[in-house]
This record gives sequence, C-alpha cells and structure tokens, in this order.
Amino acid sequence: MVILHPAADTGMDPAYAMRTAKQELPDDTTPRSACNTPYFHDGSAKTLDGVVEHYNRVRALKLTDAQKRDLVNL
Repeated sequence: MVILHPAADTGMDPAYAMRTAKQELPDDTTPRSACNTPYFHDGSAKTLDGVVEHYNRVRALKLTDAQKRDLVNL
C-alpha cells in the first residue's frame, strides 16, 4: 500500500505533486523505494545520507551526527 502525503508534509517541490491525480506525493519509506537510488519521487536525494539530511532539515529533527549515521546504517 502506498501512503500519500501533501507536498508540504514532505518538504518536496509541490509542483511535482500538482501534476499527479491526487496532488500528493508517495511515502518514500516503502520497501520498493528503499531499495532504489536515487531516492524520493524526483530523484533529488542521491544517497541515504541525503534523505536523512532532508528530513532533519525539513522536520527540524535536530539529529546529532551519530544519530544520522545510525539511521543510514540501519
């Protein structure tokens, strides 16, 4: 099952979402996308580090460098 989110919830460019039928973006934590690079629907994150950095910034998570490494290495 693919979970859709408003573009504002993901921190991604809303222009891409506006071109879709439901005007939302897929949850990129699904197993399908977790195995493929680049990451995100638009390929904007070239590495898992980039994914973690994106959400750390967009969601103001304030992750430490050690926490970010742990997430990438799961």
